[in-house]
Amino acid sequence: METEVKYLVKGSLKELETKLKLAYKKLMYVGDLDLPAIYYDTETGSFEQNKAALRVRKEEGHLIGCYKAVTSQERVFVEEEIELVEENLKKEWFMRFQAYPDIAKIANNKEIRPKVKIDTKRRVYLLKNNGLVLEVVLDLVDYLDGIFEEKRMEVELKEGDLHIFEQFLKELETKIDGLQETVKSKYQTANELLKEDA
Repeated sequence: METEVKYLVKGSLKELETKLKLAYKKLMYVGDLDLPAIYYDTETGSFEQNKAALRVRKEEGHLIGCYKAVTSQERVFVEEEIELVEENLKKEWFMRFQAYPDIAKIANNKEIRPKVKIDTKRRVYLLKNNGLVLEVVLDLVDYLDGIFEEKRMEVELKEGDLHIFEQFLKELETKIDGLQETVKSKYQTANELLKEDA
């Protein structure tokens, strides 16, 4: 499980980064990542319809499989990751998730195969604030090999109280303009672009 909030960013990520550094002096730069990813689904888009996603992403030379899904709690998501090797991709790698019964139910005996490519350039920060440990990421998202570009920020609660996290988010939105909270995943955005192209 992960607790996070996602924002669409108006303006440049560089401007946002400057605003964050001015607002939060304890913001600590962790690093930059290139995160090319392939998302998997059935032909009829069963995972998209269930607000879930199956993804294989390359992270610093490692292949990471991920199952993500919404929960009944706002801003709380199922997220399970497994490390893979190239040979796994030729098999049903997604059967290795502990949450596999959910995946089987969503797939409903339909073939799961690669559907869409999304590349993300990510800048990662860590912020310790008022008893919270937060991961703040700035994402430049490239959909479908350059068809569309989107700027995003995600704030994930790593440690701390959920009530204090909610207070932090309210404060963040008053300190930093140009943020628009979104519940739409990158995968949903990519699928909308595919439908427009059809």
